[in-house]
Amino acid sequence: MSDRKNNLHLIAINNLSDTDRILERFWEHKFKTPIKAYGDHTQEELVVAFLEEYYYNNPEEKAKVILASTTAPEDEWTGEMDEEYEAMIQKRLKGNKAILSKYQSKEVLTPEKEAEILSSLGSI
Repeated sequence: MSDRKNNLHLIAINNLSDTDRILERFWEHKFKTPIKAYGDHTQEELVVAFLEEYYYNNPEEKAKVILASTTAPEDEWTGEMDEEYEAMIQKRLKGNKAILSKYQSKEVLTPEKEAEILSSLGSI
């Protein structure tokens, strides 16, 4: 499971013990009224809501995800997106050059310039 997907699973599992989220879920189920309209959710919010429902109905599955997240070695990010995520982003941006163009530059990035940019980001 990729880190991104694993994070969504962990968020959903954590939400099951979050008091505010418990009340939201109660409201949604009791009165059959969503907090937000479907179109107002991001894809990640919809996935988390789906996973919350799954783990609520299958609590024994939570331990597997938590164990996998604590035993998996932490890899340093290489700065590259996995193919699935890259394809999703390309699909969202397809045909919308205005959004994409604000992140693009005609300047050729030299190794020196790259090092300068990375060093200006600081560390966490």
